[in-house]
Amino acid sequence: MANLIGTDSNDFLLGTPQGDRIRALDGDDTLLGVAGDDTLEGDNGNDQIIGGDGADSLFGGEGNDEIIGNQGRDTASGGNGDDSIRGGLGNDILNGNDGSDTVFGDAGDDLVRGNAGFDVIAGGTGNDTLTGGDGDDSVFGNADDDFLYGEIGDDSLNGGSGSDQLFGGDGKDYFRGEDGSDTLYGGAGTDSLYGDGGNDQIFGGKANDTAIGGTGSDTIRGDEGQDLLQGGEDNDFLFGGKGSDVLDGGFGDDSLAGGLGDDTLLGSFGNDNLFGAEGNDCLSGGEGSDTLTGGSGSDIFVLGAGPGSLALITDYNEAEDFFGLPTNLSFTDLVITQGNGANRRDTVITTKKDGKLLAILIDTPAGLIEATDFVSVTGTVPVRPTTTTVTTTVTTTISDPTVATTPTPTPTPTPTPTPTPTPTPTPTPTPTPATTPTPATTPTPATTPTPATTPTPATTPTPATTPTPTASRIPSPPTISLPDSPLLSIKSIAPTPTPGLLGMSSPTPIFPSAWPTPPTPFGF
Repeated sequence: MANLIGTDSNDFLLGTPQGDRIRALDGDDTLLGVAGDDTLEGDNGNDQIIGGDGADSLFGGEGNDEIIGNQGRDTASGGNGDDSIRGGLGNDILNGNDGSDTVFGDAGDDLVRGNAGFDVIAGGTGNDTLTGGDGDDSVFGNADDDFLYGEIGDDSLNGGSGSDQLFGGDGKDYFRGEDGSDTLYGGAGTDSLYGDGGNDQIFGGKANDTAIGGTGSDTIRGDEGQDLLQGGEDNDFLFGGKGSDVLDGGFGDDSLAGGLGDDTLLGSFGNDNLFGAEGNDCLSGGEGSDTLTGGSGSDIFVLGAGPGSLALITDYNEAEDFFGLPTNLSFTDLVITQGNGANRRDTVITTKKDGKLLAILIDTPAGLIEATDFVSVTGTVPVRPTTTTVTTTVTTTISDPTVATTPTPTPTPTPTPTPTPTPTPTPTPTPTPATTPTPATTPTPATTPTPATTPTPATTPTPATTPTPTASRIPSPPTISLPDSPLLSIKSIAPTPTPGLLGMSSPTPIFPSAWPTPPTPFGF
């Protein structure tokens, strides 16, 4: 066993076949351990440290060092500076420490940590545990089943092949599960999570996250925040959790549950199950035969959402729910009848032009359905934000009924009250559209005439009492102007939809009963 100490110059220090201790001191030194269980210390300077065979302990010290473990179960620590560390063969423990380091585990089941700085960490072959630490790190699992932890900073995590588990921690993190059935945990920041191949489980975490399953039958949960979830291909399970979320099942027969908040649920392609749960939700099944359940709150069920679209609506509440129609349909285009046979307790809605079946309303009398139950929707996502602009002859918002613009008179003549302080308006029968009063000059409810030809001031509300969907019915079918879908398109060609059948039986969604608990991150 040799005990070698260098000088303040640039030294080349070569060990023996025994277990040696080599210390370089100052200068840009080269340390080679050869065989045996060696301890190599670079100290100051930009050093090159090579362990050779055996279970070696390698320390870079100050400076930008290059450390290679080679054979055996090695322990390597970069120290200060921007270091490059490779574990080589064997199950290694690698720590970048301070600085922006590049740490590669190579073969074996390695424990790798970047610590401070903007680090690049890769696991190689084997089942590795990789931790970014502080800073904005890039972590790659590569082959086999790996654990990846971003911790602090805006990190990029890529699982590679194998069934990996990725944990973002703090910061705005970017995830890719790649191949294999992966588990992705978003953490505290606003994260972007992509499962890619395999049957993945994705959890958004606490902030406003974007999660896309990709191929495979994926389970995606938004948890807290206002999340954007997309299942991708195959049969997926999507759960919005807390917040007002957008859920898009994509291709396959998907199950979507909104949870808390005012959610937008899109079945897209396939025969989907949509459950709004709590809040004022928008449910659009898309193509295929879909089952829509609004849950509590004032919900909108979109009809005719795509070719071959059939909506089986299980809990329509006439007092607070609405039907949404695309711009190519209006209430006068519909035929609403009571079903017969197995559907005798249900309402059946078809198109007048070609008899296309649009919806079946379970346990709902057809006589309850009227024009004021329908609203028009534009765009591909009927998002209901906190304040939704409703465009009719009067522009207003659902949450704020105050009239925003001067109203255009309806065909029924509207008398013009005289702008005098007397409580009784002059019932002039001739309408004067150009002088219709603005909301600032509208008299009080006790003095405002009704829009009929004979005014009845005691019973007519002022323009400020336009009802919201949660309070009463909208007096005429409005048009809701909505944005296009913010979701990412994963396929340009849609599959041929399955036509819906009257009296069809719908599958029951299967939701997981328990969620996995994240393990404790690796640290040393």
